[in-house]
Amino acid sequence: MKNNFTQAFIAVFILSCFTLSCKKNSLDSLYVKNNSVNFSVADATTWFKDHLPLEANSAIGKSCKIKTLLPSGSNAIIGEDDKYYAVEFPVELERPLGFTVSNTISPADKINGSSRLLILKSKKNGYIRSVLMHIFSSDQKPDLTISYSKISKSFNGNIFYTDLYGNFINGYVYENGKIIKKTKLQRSSLLTVPPRDPIIEQCINSGVDWYQRSCDVYADGSMVCGAWEYIGTVPTVTCNDIPSGGEGGPGEDECITDEKNNFNQEASGAYATSQTLSFSNSTINTFQKHKDPIWTCLNGYGPWKLNSQEIGIVKLVDPNINSWEWVSLTHGGITMEGSPLPGTSLSFTQGVGTPTISKKISGMSLNFTVTYTFVCDCPNLPGIGWVPPIHKSYTSTALWNSNPL
Repeated sequence: MKNNFTQAFIAVFILSCFTLSCKKNSLDSLYVKNNSVNFSVADATTWFKDHLPLEANSAIGKSCKIKTLLPSGSNAIIGEDDKYYAVEFPVELERPLGFTVSNTISPADKINGSSRLLILKSKKNGYIRSVLMHIFSSDQKPDLTISYSKISKSFNGNIFYTDLYGNFINGYVYENGKIIKKTKLQRSSLLTVPPRDPIIEQCINSGVDWYQRSCDVYADGSMVCGAWEYIGTVPTVTCNDIPSGGEGGPGEDECITDEKNNFNQEASGAYATSQTLSFSNSTINTFQKHKDPIWTCLNGYGPWKLNSQEIGIVKLVDPNINSWEWVSLTHGGITMEGSPLPGTSLSFTQGVGTPTISKKISGMSLNFTVTYTFVCDCPNLPGIGWVPPIHKSYTSTALWNSNPL
């Protein structure tokens, strides 16, 4: 009895998705040496379960269905490099993907490919992200022993990385298991700009061609696949800028880098201040009035600030000279004005106010906490991971005279 694999997807640009070639992956027992205890299979599985990819927002992407949504720990490969702790899983689509690397539609006999799901934890800041690693062999012989941390010395071809929606991140060209070139998304024609060093920085236009095909699996485990169907080409450029140390890996989209920088600047750049903005005045009776100060207690790095309002009461002690004195001062609440830079979300406590009351001058010492959360809103990276939130406590103090006017 045969089971028909139904159509998958490729999303947000021309592409999208997870993968597998028509032959079954046999990496069940392969583990990289020196496995890291800093990021386990259980850690990666839990993180992925909590950060499942959203449904793609393109017409093609919405038809994509992953056959196995949660990764299988028994098939995981654990490894690390200088940048990341890595947990790697095989990923199966309802229709396998194939690739060629060129700028034209390629002959069917050159199409091949396999893909892996990577959960990566940054050694620098603990940031976790999920990407897809796609492998194309120029020898037309997929090497199923290749993993993120282990590249065969005989491998010739391309390895490139996308997000979980197929958006291109970066890639590398390998010759005899070593990186010889780097592949980038073609944002504009790089050939119109003279390179600073033609030997190092010379780039040529290229492209990654994406294909799908339907496969039938029979009860005896055999598989028969149909013809490859061309889906589209992602325009890229291939350059001679080999990464330091010869190591490949997924870089970060410029949007992500910018937003992470914004986040760090917001968390480190806000500062406590004391700037009176206005007073809310109202009459209680003939001899008492409200004098409610509104003041800025925190200036953000970006175009935002926190304002506090206090509840004050003053009394008239000498009508002849219009002399007023403070009766009481209590903390009201904190509100935010403006918004932080892209990549940052803020929350804050209402604070604890400690008043100091004297007849003519009274003040408020305010202790409060702000939580800075990294929230990536990059349009082409909808499934990016997270960095731990930062909690910072501040103290700000302001003083006011007793004159109600």
